[in-house]
Amino acid sequence: MSFYANNSKKILLFLKKAHPVLKSLWFLLLVLLVMIGRGLPFPWLVALAFITIGIPLMREFLIKKALDERQIQIGHHSSHFAYLTYTLLLLFIIIRELIINGQIEILTFTVLLIVPLIFKMTLGLIQKYGAGKGLRHNLLLLLRGLIPFNKADERQDAIGNLSSHIAFYVFVILTLIFIFIQVIKKGENPTNLWYMLLIVPLLIKLFTSFLMTYGTITGARFIGFTIVGIFFLFILLSHGISLGTVMESIPFVIVFIFLLLAGKYPRPAGTLLILVAVALTIFFRSWRNMDIFGRILMFALIPIPVLICGAALFFPDNPKFSNQGE
Repeated sequence: MSFYANNSKKILLFLKKAHPVLKSLWFLLLVLLVMIGRGLPFPWLVALAFITIGIPLMREFLIKKALDERQIQIGHHSSHFAYLTYTLLLLFIIIRELIINGQIEILTFTVLLIVPLIFKMTLGLIQKYGAGKGLRHNLLLLLRGLIPFNKADERQDAIGNLSSHIAFYVFVILTLIFIFIQVIKKGENPTNLWYMLLIVPLLIKLFTSFLMTYGTITGARFIGFTIVGIFFLFILLSHGISLGTVMESIPFVIVFIFLLLAGKYPRPAGTLLILVAVALTIFFRSWRNMDIFGRILMFALIPIPVLICGAALFFPDNPKFSNQGE
């Protein structure tokens, strides 16, 4: 009986610690829907996407009692980084297309850039982000987190993160609308540009959430285990049980082993993971044949998470963010 009781406690403790991971992986369902969208009736696709986005929205805005203050803080802060990433990627797309092609889909990218920004600025004005400090402080809401000399007080920090949180969901919904209507509904597959624009900010939100929830060392390991798990599944579904699966899995097996070592030897494991991140850019040299958007996406999916894991293991846990799950 004691054996089963001890194992039950371990399982419950693991589930408690893994809960933030599981609830953060809703974005994988969105990506999966985009990938298999052509194979589903369009009304079903829209309904499934609506449900997938609706669940976290209900949890965030309608069932607040289920969230403590710290969870809300982490959710908003991670959304802030995701929204900044989305904005920078979108500006990069617009500038690159203007320089190289001399023209872009003006309406599409203008809507994607401006509409979330309008939501962010409107909420900042309603919440009086720069109250009593002039128009300049309201305008700096746009660049909060990018300009180091723009120091915000605690109230402004909370408003800025909340406005980015709202803008983050607006950008996810808008991006899905454009992918569904302009691409999938026409029977086409999304290009690397659309995958990059959707997936990279979601990854940034996921990684930030893990590090803030679990602390640097445990958070880094969760990031690594999540990426390894995703790619093991992807490789297995692509090749089945075969020699190709074994060969493509080797880098991820190495990462997995180093992540296991990180529990007792964080800095040596961190050094090895940084070296692996560099080696992965060489191992997957076929990325050079992709367009710039595909390369950004693949770097964000594989070498960069491994590099983040390795670098994070050199820093001690912040007591503010490392006491959950105890």
